[in-house]
Amino acid sequence: MEYSNNYPNRNRSRKKKRKEDYSMYLMYGVLGFLIIVLIVVLLVALKKPKAKITVAVDEQQHTLDRSLEEKLGLRLPNGDPEDINTETETDNLEKIDQSTLKDTGSISSLKGLTEKGFVLEIKDGITYVDGLLIVNKTFALPESFVPSDATADLTGVSYSLDNFDKTTYDAFEKMKAEAAKEGIELKLGSGYRSYSCQVDLWKEYARQDSEAAADTYSARGGHSEHQSGLCFDLSPVSDSFTNTPAGRWVNDNCYKFGLCIRFPKGKEDITGYKYESWHCRYVGEELAAKLYNNGDWISLEEYFGLESKYNS
Repeated sequence: MEYSNNYPNRNRSRKKKRKEDYSMYLMYGVLGFLIIVLIVVLLVALKKPKAKITVAVDEQQHTLDRSLEEKLGLRLPNGDPEDINTETETDNLEKIDQSTLKDTGSISSLKGLTEKGFVLEIKDGITYVDGLLIVNKTFALPESFVPSDATADLTGVSYSLDNFDKTTYDAFEKMKAEAAKEGIELKLGSGYRSYSCQVDLWKEYARQDSEAAADTYSARGGHSEHQSGLCFDLSPVSDSFTNTPAGRWVNDNCYKFGLCIRFPKGKEDITGYKYESWHCRYVGEELAAKLYNNGDWISLEEYFGLESKYNS
């Protein structure tokens, strides 16, 4: 056997390799440990803090929602609903001084807010509040106005018991049928009236009782709801209707059919007219129920924040 001079070199190579392997294993161990620590930290962070963050966000969102609700008038501070118009466009509208309005039937375009924040808009002489057509002493209809969805052709008709708004007439028919089930007979005493018919009617009342007196129970031309086709009078058209079985039944049940007592008792200074238990106006079931107010009727003027006074 020959002695090799390479033996020491091989020995040193093995030692060097063992050191390199040890360093590599150590590096992998440290890296693995760091990965495990990172995973644990992430798991802890995703566990408990998440619930705390969610609660904080929920509470913040709740505060924002409440603030927005109160700002828009959707809800009172105590959480009760507020019955006012909630259109975002109201932020850019100003309240209308209704006492300065004259001859609204000739106004082509006007838009603003009522005293209670509802959107009031006049289009081509026709006034709408929260989308509902309004006629009273402040807000008139154009002389040419006739119902657009009438039960029959109104051309040439000045006074009619039948020819008025279809929805209003259907509401009357449903109410009449329901009342009949309880032995109550309801009859129409007055329906649609044209502008010219109302002018002649008011003049006759004024001649008989004076203009001031006529203004308490009859509308001037253009200011009568009868021209809108959205109302009717029940027979008999007099104070005697109030305490009849029919009068009491209508007072307590008409709201179920989308109808309201248009001129409630004790509201003469608000509506501009005496109490008329026989005069019903169609407003839709939702609004009618609010106006019924558990039997203590409120007027459209009160609900929307409207005036009803002749300004000319």
